[in-house]
Amino acid sequence: MVGLYFKGYAKYFEKQNDKNNITPFEFIPYILGSCSSVDEVKKILQNVNIVDIPFSKEIPLTPLHWIICDDKQCIVVESTTDGLQIYDNPYKTLTNNPRFNFHLENMNNYVNISPDSRTNLFDSNIKIISNGAGTIGLPGSLTSQDRFVRAAFTNSVSTSNNNDEDISQFFHILDSVAQTRGTVHAHENKNELTVYSDCYDFNNKTLYYKTYSNNRLTAISLNNSYDKNKLTSYDLELKQDIKWVK
Repeated sequence: MVGLYFKGYAKYFEKQNDKNNITPFEFIPYILGSCSSVDEVKKILQNVNIVDIPFSKEIPLTPLHWIICDDKQCIVVESTTDGLQIYDNPYKTLTNNPRFNFHLENMNNYVNISPDSRTNLFDSNIKIISNGAGTIGLPGSLTSQDRFVRAAFTNSVSTSNNNDEDISQFFHILDSVAQTRGTVHAHENKNELTVYSDCYDFNNKTLYYKTYSNNRLTAISLNNSYDKNKLTSYDLELKQDIKWVK
């Protein structure tokens, strides 16, 4: 389960006596601590109200929407002016604004995208001079809607043969929508960038991540023996780790 930025669309509400009132910062631990499958999540969400209560005066709420997956299915949860919305997510992909139903409808604009070669239907006398013609029209901007399409396409056609390849392939998919420092100027003269990327291996209960400044993967096994009464944390590996060949 992951929460993604959803500015301008997220709406949190006042407490409701007939609902299970959960704050946005409680939502992920509440769901993961209460459910073992997406089917269970769908049931429990029928009685959930996301409430507008910040962690503190100094830490305001972040506008979010959430993607929740198990090994069989995936959903998106949004709390908007229309209430709590639950969407089946066939693309197993989520970016940011706008609402998820827009992303679903927007995919209709790219039904011609394919990894296969194409024939020049406009003028048979002109030969296609490069592989990849099937992806002509695949959006390349760094807007959230274009990144959604690009990630969904790459995820849907990617192939791998074993667990190690799966992990590498996963990060290549994320790299296809990664933001490089300097390409998007955000507010306050800051650059948007992909600070880190991570994936979780359901079968082996292992978290893999890399940071913007260090491309080498770091793995944390959740099979380790942890003290359940103590918070365990790890420092991020931020310095580029280079293997020197002599």
